[in-house]
Amino acid sequence: MKPAIIGVFILLLLTPNYGMSQDSTDVKKDYASYGLQASFVSGIGISYGRVFDQRTRTRITGGILTTQNTTQFSVGGDLQFFLTRGNEFNVFVGPSVGSFGETGTTPKPRIAFSTGFERPVTGKTIYNNISAGVVLYYPTYYIQSNTIGVAAGVFIYYNY
Repeated sequence: MKPAIIGVFILLLLTPNYGMSQDSTDVKKDYASYGLQASFVSGIGISYGRVFDQRTRTRITGGILTTQNTTQFSVGGDLQFFLTRGNEFNVFVGPSVGSFGETGTTPKPRIAFSTGFERPVTGKTIYNNISAGVVLYYPTYYIQSNTIGVAAGVFIYYNY
């Protein structure tokens, strides 16, 4: 647990320095995103996100996988506040919630505090391009088992 806390602390310390050095002219104030997310907190599947006021983003994710005997599901959401936002790099923090389950079992809800970053994959800017990022969830509270842990996630989005 301590390496995760130290990693988040270092990321938060370096964010303002990197954020000031990137080009943030003509940053789109609000835009939508869709893509794929694989997160152990806020869901695995197809995802949609929206930046509302240049500083806040919401995301919802959901997926269903059906085999011969069971149907598994995943649904969740994130509320992200940008610490640094620009054309080349975004850093965000915020709460995340989700639930995982399958046919005939009790869903497994969880809630977490997330820290993450995002970079463009194609082109030089995040807007009107594909971006990818990683998210660290700590602390993550697993409601059903009443335990706290660390979780992670990755995403890839087209932002328009």
